[in-house]
Amino acid sequence: MQEVASLAKEVAELLRATIRLNVKMHDISASKEQLEPEELSQLKPSELSFYIASYFSDIKILQQNLLEEDSTLKRLRREKDVLSETVRYYSAATALKTAFNSTTTEASSSSSEAKDEPPTPPPSPSLNMEEAGDAALPTAEVLEKPGSVASSKETKTEADAGKAPDGEVQVSTELENKGEGRST
Repeated sequence: MQEVASLAKEVAELLRATIRLNVKMHDISASKEQLEPEELSQLKPSELSFYIASYFSDIKILQQNLLEEDSTLKRLRREKDVLSETVRYYSAATALKTAFNSTTTEASSSSSEAKDEPPTPPPSPSLNMEEAGDAALPTAEVLEKPGSVASSKETKTEADAGKAPDGEVQVSTELENKGEGRST
């Protein structure tokens, strides 16, 4: 029982981290309630494991497998694996985005200074993975609320089992789907 409670806390923290990184990566403005769903601290481990499984509504096979799992411990372990990979992906993607933004800013500043012209604002780099097509890395987006996405963007096969080409899980964000809070 202690192991289940400990794992539930860890999985809840991974979901929080995934939400925060998703918001940062996609420049989405979010309220504190959206960043910290109160269910994560209020639900018992078994309820929490089902709540988190509901976040994977775009990945029907993964979601179904999680919901069919009889053992709360096994369900939480699988959710931990999925969310850990998502956090690793988002951490790397955010670091690249930050590095790309600072490199663009530095290059723009140094070229402006060399010409004795007033500095021009750096171009806003677009990291829109959807427009990049098959060559782009998959995104791993997190739902703000479970079950709120109307439909997935692509159909997954059983071989995919809820994973993108490089093994990352794709989940959508209600905020992103509505287009709210995007900065330009």
